Amino acid sequence: MKIRHFLRPTSSNSVTQLRIFQITRQYCVDTSKVVDEINLKFAEAREEIQMTLDSKETMYFDERLLAKLPEKEKRRNIEVYRTQN
Repeated sequence: MKIRHFLRPTSSNSVTQLRIFQITRQYCVDTSKVVDEINLKFAEAREEIQMTLDSKETMYFDERLLAKLPEKEKRRNIEVYRTQN
């Protein structure tokens, strides 16, 4: 982002005033766009944090791996899972 310094015009003609207004307006629009993008990223991060906190006590297991276990081990793993929930 280019930083612009605004100085008062030495003359008060309307063309100079209009140009200063246009530059100022463009700067404000660019700034607002950047602020909106940052706010969106923070909102997404808050959602991710909330989802993480909601699932912190959740236990996940790989069903494909469970299918490969012998039946006795499957029952034992399922029982352990149920007692923890």
